[in-house]
Amino acid sequence: MSMINADKNSFNIAVWAGGKTTEIAIYPKTARYADRDFLFRISTSTVELPESDFTVLPDYIRMIAVIDGDMSLSHDDGTESCTLKPLETVHTFDGAANTHCIGRCSDLNLMIRKGAAEGSMCFAEKGDTLKFKPSGNEHIVVYGIDTGRSFQLSNGNFSLNIDERSAVFSIKLITDRKG
Repeated sequence: MSMINADKNSFNIAVWAGGKTTEIAIYPKTARYADRDFLFRISTSTVELPESDFTVLPDYIRMIAVIDGDMSLSHDDGTESCTLKPLETVHTFDGAANTHCIGRCSDLNLMIRKGAAEGSMCFAEKGDTLKFKPSGNEHIVVYGIDTGRSFQLSNGNFSLNIDERSAVFSIKLITDRKG
């Protein structure tokens, strides 16, 4: 049974062209975002410009949700677009797509390597009780939106009483190879 507790003071923060990104979790632990050698990565980001372009990540599927503010995304030639509402919509798209963003916001991101992992993101409210039973190839990350606390769960039975608005990430590894 494994549970890792972390807070926002222990996360890596980096600058991207449109703002800042804070890494909540990366797997394997020795992976680096810049090297694109991770199987999954969970982060928050700020989008500080009125318009920006996301980094193209051809080997990854991306999931994104807005924490606060507003964001409209369009992919490639603009034929696919969506507007994300805070803590309501999780948008999944191919990291190979050229993605243009309009709006300033804070967001949550899950990036999973194609063919090596599957994942999901959803939200939990204060007062919810969540039960998890991840196996050896599954990882659960619960991120407290207000405090920046996170819990990473693997291998065991867990019951968490949610004491703040939270994002819940579930990742199942298909392979431990870097694909």
